[in-house]
Amino acid sequence: MATGESTRRSRRLKGSEPERKKVAATTGTRGGATGRATPKSRKAEAVALSAAVEEIPTPQVAPAAQAAALVQVGGLDSSAQVVQVQVEVAKEDGGRPLATLVARALKAGEKTLRVPKNLSDSRKVPITSSLLLESVPGSLLPPVLRLPGLVVAGAGTVLTLRYLSLEFSPEASAAAGAALIEVRQGASVELIDCRLQGAGLLLHGAGASAHLVRTRIAQTKGPGVTGSEFADLALEGCQVVGCAGEGVRATSGRRLNLLDCTVTDNELSGLLVDGASGIGHISGCTISRNGQYGVCADSGALLTWGQNSLSQNALGETGGRGQLEGWRSGASFRAGDECRVWVDSRASWLPGRVKSASGESLTVTYTQVGAESGKKLAASPGAPARRVWSKTKDAPKAAKAKAKQVETTVRLDS
Repeated sequence: MATGESTRRSRRLKGSEPERKKVAATTGTRGGATGRATPKSRKAEAVALSAAVEEIPTPQVAPAAQAAALVQVGGLDSSAQVVQVQVEVAKEDGGRPLATLVARALKAGEKTLRVPKNLSDSRKVPITSSLLLESVPGSLLPPVLRLPGLVVAGAGTVLTLRYLSLEFSPEASAAAGAALIEVRQGASVELIDCRLQGAGLLLHGAGASAHLVRTRIAQTKGPGVTGSEFADLALEGCQVVGCAGEGVRATSGRRLNLLDCTVTDNELSGLLVDGASGIGHISGCTISRNGQYGVCADSGALLTWGQNSLSQNALGETGGRGQLEGWRSGASFRAGDECRVWVDSRASWLPGRVKSASGESLTVTYTQVGAESGKKLAASPGAPARRVWSKTKDAPKAAKAKAKQVETTVRLDS
């Protein structure tokens, strides 16, 4: 009996070789009978563990997946315990975020690209398919794009920029007077509520066109707007100020139109048009304080002249041998032009018409609508008479409107 129990106890202690190793691993035995790890054995184990970890391959996660993971982590409930790990990710755009965004949009066939924040680029960004580039709706300030330039090319390509601020950041090899937006043969560009700083707009090549609305071009290294062999160039409600060359330089174009623009403080002429620039129309513009002429039209140029103001240009209002149809020295208005007249007694603008204009004064007529009843009060010369209704309840109903032509003269130097 005792012999049998001894035999069974011996078998339980000895066991097989794999079983003994398993027991040693679970009890912490390190090759010794005591079951305690020596400092030397712990150090050897740490080295072995470190080497094993280094051999584990690091999974390669695509940048898009990493970005998605970050978005998911950021969306966790605030009560969750999140361990934040910073991972160095190689930039997929190679330092060209704007070019990357544009390329992706065009490749995906997108027609609109919204810019949520300021961006920059180290080289010129080509646009070869039609695209609308705009700020995110509701932006308080336009995003700033700092870059050497946008190049719009390809027949039928239309680039529309809306509520953006472009600042010139030249390449190392950039030539003086480089353009911030270059429109090549057959392409066109439309700028709405934009700002160009440091460089201007260049159109060249048959069919190149541009339409600018409420856009400001300032402090350029050369002309603010340059057109050469272009199809159409139109500026509406724009400002071209502080340019190192002309404000607008148009050569060998087909159609040029400036409406309600301000062209001022440029180093050369405000507007230069050569004899091969087709037909142009200038109306409602202020062209002042330019370093040469207000408007210089070379021989053969034909410009129709509307209600414009030219003043304080260094070499005079106009220069060159071109024709300014309708232009008259010193006059911003011409006889017959429609206008509006401010009347203090009415605290409002009234429609009128220019009767005569000269370099010193402007005579206009406007219509005063009065009433037959009521008390007539004294008024300054040329101002409409004021009437005060009696307190009778039906006085305004009984009144009959009576129109009267009023003529007033305003001195332009006052």
